[in-house]
Amino acid sequence: MRKEAHEALHQEIVGVNHTPSDFIQISKKKQPILHKDAKILVVDDNDTNRKLLCSMLDREGYTFWEANSGEEALVMINEKHIDLLLLDFIMQGMSGLDVLTQIKKNHTHKNIAVIMISGDTDLDTVIKSIELGAEDYLSKPFNSFLLKARIGACLEKKRLLDELEEQNLKFEVLLNRILPTTIVKRMSHGESTIADHFSSTSILFSDIVGFTKMSSQLSPSQVISLLNEIFMEFDALAEKHGVEKIKTIGDAYMAATGVPLAREDHANALVQFGLGMIKSMDQLCLKLGLPLKIRVGIHSGPVAGGIIGQSRFLYDIWGDTVNMASRLEASGEPGSVHVSSETLHLLSQPYQCRPVGGLELKGKGFVHTYLISP
Repeated sequence: MRKEAHEALHQEIVGVNHTPSDFIQISKKKQPILHKDAKILVVDDNDTNRKLLCSMLDREGYTFWEANSGEEALVMINEKHIDLLLLDFIMQGMSGLDVLTQIKKNHTHKNIAVIMISGDTDLDTVIKSIELGAEDYLSKPFNSFLLKARIGACLEKKRLLDELEEQNLKFEVLLNRILPTTIVKRMSHGESTIADHFSSTSILFSDIVGFTKMSSQLSPSQVISLLNEIFMEFDALAEKHGVEKIKTIGDAYMAATGVPLAREDHANALVQFGLGMIKSMDQLCLKLGLPLKIRVGIHSGPVAGGIIGQSRFLYDIWGDTVNMASRLEASGEPGSVHVSSETLHLLSQPYQCRPVGGLELKGKGFVHTYLISP
């Protein structure tokens, strides 16, 4: 009997007539539906054809709707979040090809699976449907077993496409958290080597005074938890002021303005960010009862920037401006922003500022520096 059932199924697929006993054997082999949550829309302006398709879908346990025109179908697609269309090729008004074209050029609906069903078996018609994005094509009168199999295959393909798109979206979100958005766009357009020169930028380094000593008395999880809370505050401030976070090294935080996008107010924005870091740190330490302060250094000038590494790449900047900003942080005072004369001269608004002894730098001699307090 098993052999007879297989033969009957083969005859059904190739269009051979069947006896009642053949269908009994096939029904015993019926497999459970694989995509129970799928939403299917039947689009046909012929009531008989539409009801025949709906009857088959109902027997198989699918969730479905029906539309008697292309115009109605486009409305229902937006309302019902359709997964698959059984779409008639020739209809009054908007044709099946017109509906297919509208769907595939819409980014929101492009993953909707479409099976064209038509009495037109012309090869050019089939090719045109596939070229426009239809997953499959069946001619009328359609074979119910073949249609069922193709519905399952199309829904599985859509599921895989949706999963891939979701993973790509997660990857893009993650990449935009790691790298500047403009750099991600350039990489997505095929740039493999990114290295730029920026003539006017401001660079910031900060360090938590006393953190290294305190962290030796804490567990690793406590250290990570504290740093995470502090840096989350800084990250929120960076977003508020349009500051580009470059990286963190231990309890040091590095940020920049004017890179990778130029901006005239880069010095003002970064000083505001630095002062905000100091206030935020003071408030957090008051809340947690911690004897910590933050030291900030800022210098302005040209830098180079680009992608470093391959397997674990990051966007980094380098040059004398970066080195100077690091030196200003290291020689500054807790609770103040230590800036160079280059940065001070770029500021367009008044700050509580006082000159300090400055720095003696190899190859540069003595440089004047200033402390800005909140």
